[in-house]
Amino acid sequence: MKAIIQSSLGTASLVYDFPVPKIQDDQILVKTVAVAVNPIDWMKIDGFPAIGAKQGHDYSGIVLEVGAKVTRGFQKGDRVCGYVRGGDGRNPDNGAFAEYIIAKGELQLRIPEKTSFEEASSIASGAVTAGMGLYQKLGLQRPNALKPGEGEYMLIYGGSTASAVIGIQLSALSGYKVLTTSSKRNFSFVESLGASKVFDYENPDCGSLIREYSGNQGVKIVWDTISTPSSAEICAQAISSGGQYVSLLPVKFPRTDVHASFMDATTAFGEPYEYGPDKILIPSDLEAFEFAKTWIREFEGIWEEGKVRAHAIEVGKDGLSGVLEGIERLRKKEVSAKKLVFRVMDTPEKW
Repeated sequence: MKAIIQSSLGTASLVYDFPVPKIQDDQILVKTVAVAVNPIDWMKIDGFPAIGAKQGHDYSGIVLEVGAKVTRGFQKGDRVCGYVRGGDGRNPDNGAFAEYIIAKGELQLRIPEKTSFEEASSIASGAVTAGMGLYQKLGLQRPNALKPGEGEYMLIYGGSTASAVIGIQLSALSGYKVLTTSSKRNFSFVESLGASKVFDYENPDCGSLIREYSGNQGVKIVWDTISTPSSAEICAQAISSGGQYVSLLPVKFPRTDVHASFMDATTAFGEPYEYGPDKILIPSDLEAFEFAKTWIREFEGIWEEGKVRAHAIEVGKDGLSGVLEGIERLRKKEVSAKKLVFRVMDTPEKW
């Protein structure tokens, strides 16, 4: 079958002879319809040695086979989308960028009736990441626990990222007054998600303005979806002493009076994996897996009810071949406030 693999560190290639994977008891086999590209895709290709491993994390498709231990009630023919771990050196069959994929059954989502495959392919990684970051790591009240705006101020840094798009909506549903950052051109979009106030991250006073807006004490809860030294610095200016800061990538936080930690959403799979260029072995996290199982069911209901919407998408051409161009666009930081989506059936045949 057609698939995108890491052919060397820093390079991904489209191959036409990748074997169709066989499912394990806790997995489903899916005929892929659409895939979405994320920044983590190029980061893994460039920095995680996993030669020959399938790439990609976000997909939508049709169920072909269901493992005996899957309890989600999936049946052949169901429309599903979800989150898988691409670039997995220990399990090279994992990954979304292929004609057929295997996926952990408990962590996949049913697609609402009126939602297209293209739109659905863009939502799952953000849903899992936001759920784990906000509710497992930061301990926020769950959606609908408070009335809108009844809770305290919190900061989600990087408001137009895929994870923040979901996170802002969920935090607002949970009653929090969400402060966020973006470029000026994305202010209206981010405000439409439910943010109480948006700040221009290019303003040198961004951090102090956030602190002032929240009452000069600083916010107690910060989720940094950009996770660079510059984003950490702005968050450090905005957060109160004793506050909680969670980032999506390992980044040094410039204050010691704050509880700072890093999260990796792929711990949701409950399986050991190798992280980074040194292939550090991360043990399985069964607590994260149990959380993700319950969260996926909760999120599926919220999505079905129309209380959250997926990221804006741009549907590209040439299927999996186009994915390679999409990855390069993300690498060059040419994409903002949308996700690039590709239809697998549009992949050109091998000449």
